Amino acid sequence: FGSSSTCHFSPTPSPAMYDARGYDYDYSDGDKLYLKCAVSAPVAGGIIGAKGQAVAAAQQQCGGQIKLSDKNSLFPGTGDRVVVLCGSTQELKELFNYVLSKSVEANGGPVSEFKLVMANSAVSRILGKGGETVRAIQQSTGGRCSAKDSPPGVDERLVVLTGDDGPLRSMVAQIAAKINEDQGFRQTAMNLSYGGDWGGAPAAPARG
Repeated sequence: FGSSSTCHFSPTPSPAMYDARGYDYDYSDGDKLYLKCAVSAPVAGGIIGAKGQAVAAAQQQCGGQIKLSDKNSLFPGTGDRVVVLCGSTQELKELFNYVLSKSVEANGGPVSEFKLVMANSAVSRILGKGGETVRAIQQSTGGRCSAKDSPPGVDERLVVLTGDDGPLRSMVAQIAAKINEDQGFRQTAMNLSYGGDWGGAPAAPARG
């Protein structure tokens, strides 16, 4: 996803548009693409903004939809909330730029890590036979992609991307194209309910 963006995120939302958890949206359209990520509480707060104004403005100006897990529904083994972006290729690019900009704001400068969430079947697609696919992604982008173990009872995993701004964007673009071909990913993309007492549990070690 290139660094240029046509969205300017001015605070001009319509309050009626705000539904951070996206319950009123229809995600059944097979032409829509998804990107699912895990973000810290400060980043999630920046995405939503005061009274939901920031996320409403992003959706209004960029198109597509943003959905967040409840503040008490964290990805297992982490303290992170889960964010789903949904829309056309261009909308997904713009919404990713928005989320990345909020990560930069919360970090106080450039970020070198971005966490994706995906079904186990999608992780297998990214890794490829004998790791061929992930090696190709890393070699073409200059970044690194590591898959963590799946938490007990959860058919999803974290995939941690590391690198500078350019490699991160390139990796996300390549991975988004591949995982949206995976039916398992598309079936679980809108799941934002993670039960159990997971808060603050140590994350599984990265592999890959």
